[in-house]
Amino acid sequence: SNGALHNSTILFVAFVNENHPLVGRILQSALKYNAVKQFSGYQYGPDEVRMQVFAIWNIFQRNHIKYSNITTPSLPSSRVYSQSVRFIDETLNTQQANCVDGSVLFASVLYKIGIHPLLVKKPGHMYVGYYLSDPNKQGALSFEFLETTLLGSGSLPGTGNLPFSIIHPVQLTTSWQEFLAAIRYADNDYNSIVLPNLKQKTLDYFVIDVAKFRALGINPIPR
Repeated sequence: SNGALHNSTILFVAFVNENHPLVGRILQSALKYNAVKQFSGYQYGPDEVRMQVFAIWNIFQRNHIKYSNITTPSLPSSRVYSQSVRFIDETLNTQQANCVDGSVLFASVLYKIGIHPLLVKKPGHMYVGYYLSDPNKQGALSFEFLETTLLGSGSLPGTGNLPFSIIHPVQLTTSWQEFLAAIRYADNDYNSIVLPNLKQKTLDYFVIDVAKFRALGINPIPR
């Protein structure tokens, strides 16, 4: 009423839905391709955390999830700045995701397997991050980020299973190289653009820790 902006960015957390039945199906499908033998959260260290994230990346590639820049809300307003966000079943069914859709989809699956996700919001864009070590335990925290809009930008992985062999098999796949490129891209963006603006408290730069806002009562929208 007084013309001041009220920021509701944290409500993106409500679109993260680790309880959706499709999340279990995603995990079941991912195990079929042997990128990991199990989803174990933080039990076996940062390298295994990264491999679990890759297993999810790989199955989304196999399901042909592609970037789609659809953000227009159904009821646009000159006073309320908003955008359309797909629920995770809509993303999977349409095989399309804008930057927010892809981020909340990844965050939903990561949260389900005990890997704490982050949503990184900057003007006009969002990507996902995740802790590489358990944030609930003492010690130095490490995390990295993933540009989900690059999911469908390269060649798709092969249709055969990934056999366990001499070296970790995913390191021989195009999908793994594309996954690493998406990490490098997002990590560079965070360190060179987002982090300096966070330190300066620039408007519209946020890192949203999903677990923290779950604890504050922002739960998944029932679907």
